[in-house]
Amino acid sequence: MADSHTPRGIDRVAAVVIGVVKTALATVLFRLEALEARAAVPGPVGPPGPRGLPGQDGPEGLPGRDGRDGISIPGPTGETGLPGKDGAPGKDGLDGTLEALRVEPIDDRTWQLVRTATKQPIDGGRFHFDVVLYRDVYQGGQTYAKGDAVTFAGSLWIAQEATDVKPGDGATGLGRSGSGPWRLAVKAGRDGRPGKDGKDGLNGKDGKDADTGPRHRW
Repeated sequence: MADSHTPRGIDRVAAVVIGVVKTALATVLFRLEALEARAAVPGPVGPPGPRGLPGQDGPEGLPGRDGRDGISIPGPTGETGLPGKDGAPGKDGLDGTLEALRVEPIDDRTWQLVRTATKQPIDGGRFHFDVVLYRDVYQGGQTYAKGDAVTFAGSLWIAQEATDVKPGDGATGLGRSGSGPWRLAVKAGRDGRPGKDGKDGLNGKDGKDADTGPRHRW
């Protein structure tokens, strides 16, 4: 040990240390190679380990695409429910007065109820009556309304619907009544027998003498 501090002694110690280190490194490398060789061959699967803790929620994903429309299949009709109870009676309304209404004629057969203050027609307040109205002697080419009465060929005819057909022409103007647009109301009577000769009239008064004028000699 006396010469371990000399340059030669230090070289010997260094050589010994280097040899020991090389031997140790060779042993480690050998064991590592053996471990790698064992790792190349998979061993049997071990038992499952204990369940890990729940991980944190991931970020919200992007919205998915809209799905296709489903097929609408009507379900079966349900049973009829029981009738409901009657509701409570309502309160009495205010008394109405005819002073707030008036009747205005639209035409010969139609009238309309209107409000006196505003002159506005009342919904459902129009009334039409197909009353018979005499329209004088029939005029060709004129349209007559239902209920119009005319005199034609000595008879009285009443229109059963709007028409411009001449009365008596049922064969050429059949209407909804099934017997033509006109109905015979009063038929013209037959001509009576010739009457007896009347009595002679009273004689007339004598006429005055005519003025003969002056006389001339020839």
